[in-house]
Amino acid sequence: MKAEFNLLAGREELNSRLRALRDADGWKRTAAHNGQLARIATEALGLPVLIIDTCYDRNDPEKCDVGITECDALVAQTSSVLVTSRSAGGRCPCCRRTMSSSPASAS
Repeated sequence: MKAEFNLLAGREELNSRLRALRDADGWKRTAAHNGQLARIATEALGLPVLIIDTCYDRNDPEKCDVGITECDALVAQTSSVLVTSRSAGGRCPCCRRTMSSSPASAS
């Protein structure tokens, strides 16, 4: 896993940086949330996009070279805990329905 932070001045600088990363790393497909900022980024990339806010085959994200997110925070491999009520945490609507209708949650 790799993370890099870039502070960019505007949309043109964002588009240029994303295209440079795409070309340098050979990205062919991206996964993204269906939000305004993610949409701007995926349009700049000009690649096929797997929208992960809807139902999708669980193996499809494995076929993506990069992910674009509007998550509040990314927490991985740090034993960190983040508690927020702002979003569904990236789970697609069909996954939320499945979890809420599981036998463990039945009354």
